[in-house]
Amino acid sequence: PRTRTVAKEPDCETSKLSVSSVGTSGSTMEAYSRAPRSRSSGRLFVALLLAGVTLAVLMGSALYTHGSLQHTEAAHISYTAVVVRPDSRQLFSAAASVAAAAAAAAGEESMDDVGEGATSTTLAPVAGMTAGGGCGRKLRPYHVLITSSSGTYQAWQTRIMYYHITKQKRAEGVCSEIGGITRLLTMPGGRNDSLMGHMPTYVVKELIPGREDLGFVVMNRPHSVKAFMEDKAALAKFVTEEYIMIAETDHVWLRPLHNFATASVPHAFHFGYMEAQFQKPLIERFCPGGGDTMDPVGPSPLTIHVDLLKKLVGPWLAMSYKLKMDPDADSKLGWVLEMWGYSVSSTCLGVKHLVDPEFQFEGGSIGSHERMMEMFKIFHYTCEFQLLF
Repeated sequence: PRTRTVAKEPDCETSKLSVSSVGTSGSTMEAYSRAPRSRSSGRLFVALLLAGVTLAVLMGSALYTHGSLQHTEAAHISYTAVVVRPDSRQLFSAAASVAAAAAAAAGEESMDDVGEGATSTTLAPVAGMTAGGGCGRKLRPYHVLITSSSGTYQAWQTRIMYYHITKQKRAEGVCSEIGGITRLLTMPGGRNDSLMGHMPTYVVKELIPGREDLGFVVMNRPHSVKAFMEDKAALAKFVTEEYIMIAETDHVWLRPLHNFATASVPHAFHFGYMEAQFQKPLIERFCPGGGDTMDPVGPSPLTIHVDLLKKLVGPWLAMSYKLKMDPDADSKLGWVLEMWGYSVSSTCLGVKHLVDPEFQFEGGSIGSHERMMEMFKIFHYTCEFQLLF
């Protein structure tokens, strides 16, 4: 057991508080360096100090919310810089230890040096890209669609993700293929939330829990994507790009991401637990012949042509409901059921993907741990991690 020695309290009339020992100077603080005349004055100082710290935290939160999440329409439709206030970076850095650790492991620069010395990905362009302008390739911008549910936790995750997207967008400047960013939000009753004033948001009425979602809240993802893609007015307002990247709130972008998809071949992550061999009999029941041809992918992260997504989103939602209503499929697929809904439905439509095992680091996916963090483009902190310093 530890023991603690408590020194006798010195006489308040003769003791001194040495503020200079911690490097504080200035007439205001020097006044406090003199001996307090009573215990009450010392307590008052502590109370004032705590009040000041509390006020600083509240002001910091306000600066972050109204600063680093600032997203103007000009930044949304042009493929150049997105403004992130310099005075909010320190505040954000303190709140995002998981994101910072992932970026550090990938060899990224400090959050205080965003935009300075950042380099583009070293991956070679896919076939079909041609040199153009000063970027060395034909740019094919994609729109980032962040699927999000209601709640404080996902709102916090969205802030982290938004920071890193804009960081990587600015890293390549005019050569970035990151276009606009839209948060696709499902809310009970379709109501608004506090982040809508800071980033483009499309709200979809959340499926009624236990009834419309069949007790599976993730059904809201294909439901919301379908609602968005079928709303012609909203699609024209938010999306000016030919490609869309579906992403999640717990994605941290480690480096600039290029568009590796084509009009007919989406770019998707290789999920080790989505291999067709694991569920071949089940796949054959819902998509005859698919047990040998299904790609081990899910709907996020996914870069896909807008026209192809329009064709896929309806079957994706319908297949997810079919799987959920089938007792055998429901018990075997569990919490990743709507991912299988996407992969099975895309297989039935004959869609093949560019399967990329280095698209993201997925803690629960087979294969991620055999690669160095420098190889990955996204850090997906979906699992529980222990940070070692």
